[in-house]
Amino acid sequence: MPKYQKKFLCFFLFILNFYLLSQEIKVNQKEGILQDKKESHVRFQKFKKFDIDLNKVAFKSITKIIIHQDKVFILDYRSSRIFAFDKRGKHLYTIGKPGEGPGDLQYPKDFTISDDGTVYVINSMAKRLEVFSLDGQFKERIGLKLPEEIYYSNPELILVDNNQNFFIAYHLSSHLIDIYDSNGIFLRNLLTRSDPITIPGTSIGNSSFITFSGQGNSILHFNYFTGVFTKVNKEGNIEAISSAYDEFGGNEVEKLRKSLIESKTRARVSASVFQLWSNFCQDEMGNMYVLPLVKKKGITQKLFVFSPEGTLLYFTTIPYFKDTRIDKIFCFGKDFIFVTSDWDIYFAKQNKRT
Repeated sequence: MPKYQKKFLCFFLFILNFYLLSQEIKVNQKEGILQDKKESHVRFQKFKKFDIDLNKVAFKSITKIIIHQDKVFILDYRSSRIFAFDKRGKHLYTIGKPGEGPGDLQYPKDFTISDDGTVYVINSMAKRLEVFSLDGQFKERIGLKLPEEIYYSNPELILVDNNQNFFIAYHLSSHLIDIYDSNGIFLRNLLTRSDPITIPGTSIGNSSFITFSGQGNSILHFNYFTGVFTKVNKEGNIEAISSAYDEFGGNEVEKLRKSLIESKTRARVSASVFQLWSNFCQDEMGNMYVLPLVKKKGITQKLFVFSPEGTLLYFTTIPYFKDTRIDKIFCFGKDFIFVTSDWDIYFAKQNKRT
């Protein structure tokens, strides 16, 4: 090998090694560093069911809950509406309605509220955003100009920063997170999918959940099929990869992957989305909370708690929910919201911080 090629190879290996060492990789952590320190584990108090007037509002599929300015905003995917309540459960007003016109919603999977109180709702199939004021008045429609190579993708999740850049994740795509400007123009890709998309054929959906991290300087991507967190900055550099070991969920992942490979389905392109973990949330200290949805019969559901850096701190249980399953979890300061598999909503206070 010529000398210049050897020098180039050495330089490449050095850069690669530096890149890998710059990432915090903590996958399949089995022991939490605070597992034996029970006094450090989170505890909840003042559980209260969110009682609403079922004659006015009946939930069909709760997708997301946001507390903003003492109001509770609940997105119902099947109803194609966002319901606004006060904290006592009184229905105040509704944002959007089913349809295709300006301000109408078509099975929206996600919404976000910016610091100035603007509500952005993602219309996945239509590949556009519907924008509302906080009191529900329609403001504008923004079409998302997807790159040609992901023409088959449907945007599904949204974040917006102070510069009105949109961070978008998809139902099925080789792109996991992209940035768009305020006009819906694609700027750049931040995170790509590791396993290929089968076209034609059926692939495993992206199973994503995203949120800002570290004063909004980074984005946390969570795969609720594999249970893996990936932290990426706005330049597209991966900062950390982490997960906890869960025996039942891990076995189910491999079974589902095998069954999909053996499937004879030959569609143009389609996705099977498997959710083996809940979404996650972050408390005021940045700690992350997530629950496995697959468990052995008779075993109480676990709550895994990670540090902001992705280190597994411990797992615990929530005795209040020993007879039901928590499907979703949301955090707002010390306020936690739990959504059960029956679409019941419970508020609780965190009274111990790690």
